[in-house]
Parts: sequence; C-alpha cells; structure tokens
Amino acid sequence: MPKRKSDAFLKRIQKKMRKLDKTLKEYNKRRASSSSESEDSSNDSTSSSSSSDSGDRDRGATTQTTVGEDISPQQPGQEIVIPIEILGTNPLASAAVGPEIHAEIASRWTTFCRTGLDKDDRKSLMEKYPSPSNVEGLSPPMLNAEISVCLTENLLKQDKFLSTLQRQIAAAMSAIALPMNVFFSNPSDETNAHLQHLANGSKLLADVMHSLSRHRRYGLSNTMNNNIRKVVMDRPIEGFLFGDDLPNQIKTAQELKKVSAEIKIQSFPSTSGLGSRLPNKPSSGSRQTSDFLAKRFKFSHRKKAEGSKRNQKLKRSWKRSEYRN
Repeated sequence: MPKRKSDAFLKRIQKKMRKLDKTLKEYNKRRASSSSESEDSSNDSTSSSSSSDSGDRDRGATTQTTVGEDISPQQPGQEIVIPIEILGTNPLASAAVGPEIHAEIASRWTTFCRTGLDKDDRKSLMEKYPSPSNVEGLSPPMLNAEISVCLTENLLKQDKFLSTLQRQIAAAMSAIALPMNVFFSNPSDETNAHLQHLANGSKLLADVMHSLSRHRRYGLSNTMNNNIRKVVMDRPIEGFLFGDDLPNQIKTAQELKKVSAEIKIQSFPSTSGLGSRLPNKPSSGSRQTSDFLAKRFKFSHRKKAEGSKRNQKLKRSWKRSEYRN
C-alpha cells in the first residue's frame, strides 16, 4: 500500500476511534445521571427514568452500530451460534478409520505394534510358517558376491537387518496363504468375501517386500561408480539383489564403454598437418575433442621449438669448424 493511502487510512481510523470514545463518554454520563435520579425519585419517576435510560441505550447502541458498521445488538433470549467452518477442517476427523474389531484383538495388536514381539516368539512364528515351495518371490533376494566384497561392515549389517525383515514378511504371507487355500477349496459367497480381504492384505505385504528390496539396492549402489550403477539399477530383482548375471552385465558395460571411447578417438580429425594453427571449430564440438586438439597443439609447438634449438646448435658448431679450418 502506498504511503499516502496508508496515512489517509490511519487518519480515518483515528477519527472513527475519537468519535467512538466521545459517544461512550456521553453514554456513561447519561447512565450515571439516570441512575442517581432513580434513587431519589418515586416509582413513577423511576419508571420514567428507566424508559429514558432505555432510550439512551438504544441511541448508544445505534451510535456504536454506525461506527462499527457490521455490529448488530443481540436480542434478548437470542442464542449466538459460532460457525465451526471458520476454524477449518479437523485434522483428526479427516483421518479415515475402519469399523471396530474385537476388543481382545485390538488390545493385542496395539501392544505388538508399540512394544514388538518377544525374540523367542518371533523366531518360533517364523519357523512355523515357512515359505511355500512354489513361490520363489517370497524368499528375500541374496546379496551378490561381487557387491558384498566391496561393502563396509556397517553396510553389511544394515542389509542383513532389512533381509531379516523381508523373511518376517514372507512368514506373515505364508500364514495368510493357509486360510486362502481353504477358501479356494470350498468356494461360497461368504468365503469369497473373506478371500477378497485376505488377498488385499497379501498384496500390500508383497508390495512392502518389493519396496524393501529396492531400498536395499539403493543403499548399496552408492558405493559403485556411475557407469556400473546405471547398469545394475535397471536389472530386475531376482534370486540375487542385483540380478543373477551381474558379472556378465558389468563385463558388457565395460566393453561398450571401451568401444565407444575408441569410436570417439577415431572420429577426431587428423592432426598431422596442424602446424601452428588449430581448426576454428572441433568437428564434434565436445569438451573431449577440444582437450585432445589442445594437447596436440602444445605437443607440435614444443617439437618445433626443440627442432629450432637443435638447428641453431648445428649451425654454431659448423661455423666453429669452418673457422678453425
């Protein structure tokens, strides 16, 4: 807001405030005088003074309403309702919650989520539900030997912990698979509804398994150079975390890099007849081309300088021999 407009706005506000203070003072004076008259007068005078007092209140309220512009007096017995929408949406009410479950299940799940399972209970449950023999994807992918030898001890411990979590998820999915098999063997409308819920839960667990594998791969890829990382990160997750044929993929990537480097060198223009000048623009316009030509330029000038010094020495030695003769 410009300075002139802001000053004018402040002056209007101050003027309204002075009018409001003046009105309030007059109203208080009238109210004090009316109350003193009501104490000394009779009942008739009391009623008349009260009527005049109410008239003053109405005039005072009218004056305040005029100054406030939007303030309306509250009627007797009228209930003021504050719209809750002005506070915005309740963040707790917006959270989606499902129907209640049995109290015994709810209490146990809450305890397990907050304190975890006992170490022995966790081990016995994981042994109780092994992975089905025909589901290879439930087994956590193993770390490639070519990668493990390059990792530090902390990274190996972190990867082992994530792999243990994956084995625990595999045991949970194996436990869900048991009632799913029963429902498939005895299909009905009721069992199909239960089967749908179990299938949805198993899909979420399978997605967590895949996300953990990608997280393991991303955390270990920081130890690789950029060329190898581009190769291994695009490989599908199989029995091994970085693919089953990682050595062949790395070898292929190195050969491709070598061939591409040779192609770039052979595509450079011939520098045998450069002499003391460079071409105006490199053929490829790349940084590698300019660096290569600059090196050749320095080399040719150095050779030329050395040749000129050698010729001067030969001339001096020839003049000395001729003078002696």
